[in-house]
Amino acid sequence: MPGSESTQICDVDSLLDALLLRCWEQNPTDHPSPDQKKPPPAKELRDRCLQAVLPICNGQPVTSTNRGEAAIKTSAIRTHLQEYAGPLIDTDRYRAWISACNIALEALRHTRVQGLPDESGDPIIFQQNDPSLINQNHRGTTTCRKPDVVIVPTEVSKEHTANYAWQSPEKAKCAGEERSLQWKDILSFVEFKSTKRQLTEAPTSYTIQQDEAPATSYLSMEYLKSLDSTEDAEAFIPPATSATPGSSPMGQTNSSTWSAKDGPRTTPSTPTRPSTTEVISKAKAKADMASNPGGAGLKRKLEEHATDETSRKRGKIEPQPEPPEEPIATVQTASYAAEMFAAHLGTNHLINLIIVDGTAWVWLCDRQSPIQCTAIDFIQDLPRFLVLLFCLQRLSLENWGRNTLFKPILTSTKERGILVQAGGIELTLHLDSKDRVTHFGVNGRATDVLRVTSPQLEKQHPGKDMVAKVFWPEDSRTSEVTILQQVSRLAKGNPKVEGHIPELLFWHKFENSTAELREALGIAGAREGSRSLYILVFPKLFPITDLSGDEFFSAWWDCVVCHREIWEGGIHHRDISADNLMC
Repeated sequence: MPGSESTQICDVDSLLDALLLRCWEQNPTDHPSPDQKKPPPAKELRDRCLQAVLPICNGQPVTSTNRGEAAIKTSAIRTHLQEYAGPLIDTDRYRAWISACNIALEALRHTRVQGLPDESGDPIIFQQNDPSLINQNHRGTTTCRKPDVVIVPTEVSKEHTANYAWQSPEKAKCAGEERSLQWKDILSFVEFKSTKRQLTEAPTSYTIQQDEAPATSYLSMEYLKSLDSTEDAEAFIPPATSATPGSSPMGQTNSSTWSAKDGPRTTPSTPTRPSTTEVISKAKAKADMASNPGGAGLKRKLEEHATDETSRKRGKIEPQPEPPEEPIATVQTASYAAEMFAAHLGTNHLINLIIVDGTAWVWLCDRQSPIQCTAIDFIQDLPRFLVLLFCLQRLSLENWGRNTLFKPILTSTKERGILVQAGGIELTLHLDSKDRVTHFGVNGRATDVLRVTSPQLEKQHPGKDMVAKVFWPEDSRTSEVTILQQVSRLAKGNPKVEGHIPELLFWHKFENSTAELREALGIAGAREGSRSLYILVFPKLFPITDLSGDEFFSAWWDCVVCHREIWEGGIHHRDISADNLMC
């Protein structure tokens, strides 16, 4: 996440309302009346869900129709949360937390709420990933990551008993071959941090006493930084009042290729520190830092391509200085988000979690900026947390953020491809093309260029090899399509330009502006800086750097003359690099 980008913020109840509304829209057959075109008020849907999950929180058995037991023993949820609150090392905390969540998911499968669907067709499950590595290749360079916990469809879970899986072996047999978990298998990930302080025990029973979630601050970057230092992390505990809404710089994320967590991740079972309440006075001394969500001090490096313009456009990954052994949680989350975007071309957004002790923050990432929500204390405010799980369990793949118009396929040559339906045209994007230019990162235009084939376009333009440019430009800027059309008009009758400009064969804009997510969350200025996904198709060209001698000089001079003519015509191309000069 580039240092110039900022996080945006929203209340967690706004997030729950937006997710519930999307679930409601997925389920038109269950609405009380065919004439009912509008959903019920958001708070009404949320209240229905809070009441529906309350018996689960209080250990009331839930009748199951697909297990060998008479009922799901939901009392085990509180047992696992109590275990989680104890002085455990990280891996034991994973197990306790995952077990509690997966029992809750199993119970929620049998929970009905009027107007909302049953779980999606692909049941989800939480699964431990750390210490297993997830590898991915970026133009010949492999990255290795270890997210703590992942959410995957149950069918790809590697090892589970009665749907309560908690740990994944590093490799498992799949179709007779050794197969590790891949980024394409994952819907979401969860990153854990611990202050090693004693957590408050779960209440003996839960009630719904407040209309709104307790005011809890946004996640302070200074707080997260303190978890990885020798300073007293308690001094940075977020105060129990909401931070003033605003922006929070995420810090730079330039990268090399390294494992995000190569070192050991054991938390010793040391004497516990005072509770959060007892150390708030210490936090006040750091109020300026703690109240600034995101902080300005974050300068740690992450994995990304080289920062110079040429390397980013060509998708190169160049060596960088050795990073810290344990980047802070938001930096690790950014690296995992970048891997997810790289694995799922066309992805609209991601939904992920950062957990510190007993508090969970939901983070949403798209090509505009990260969005963080106020926290949920999943031990003390378990009903709200189960409503979040209820939503995640019922989200369609599209509402998880996947662009369902991009369908993974195997091409006729058994290579990986993506079939895209765009504007009535069928396009096959060839992922394994050696000339593919990829993007690795979270925000920005995220340009990918790759070979494309299309029966319709091949008939319209016979004999032409084609490439597709897939990218996320800002909505407020003049579109590249409009600029190319203006250039085409300038070129007519001008021998210095005609034949020297890109030929646009096809273009399509997808109706998925990043503003839609922000409008659903009630974020002010949702349209400011919004981006939309485009796909443009051109004849395949080659960089003039492939030429030499007189051929190179002739091509270079033609580019210079053409650029001057277009500039004098009022179109100012300011992004000149070797990769823009082609033949």
